[in-house]
Amino acid sequence: MVPIEYTGIVVVTVLGYVFFREVPGVSVWVGVPLVIAAGLLIVWGESKSGLARECARTQRATCGPRTPVR
Repeated sequence: MVPIEYTGIVVVTVLGYVFFREVPGVSVWVGVPLVIAAGLLIVWGESKSGLARECARTQRATCGPRTPVR
């Protein structure tokens, strides 16, 4: 899953600091949270649309955001 791979950005940033004393610039501190947030937003949206597709496919009248799909 791609959002889980975003943790690599954080790990590499920490390793760069520990081994090479590289201090990330402002663009890293601004950009990394934006990239991670965008990825999580996409996953959240896709999970919501997947639930909607499943409800439409099964034509369940009681489908809603908290209804488990089996």
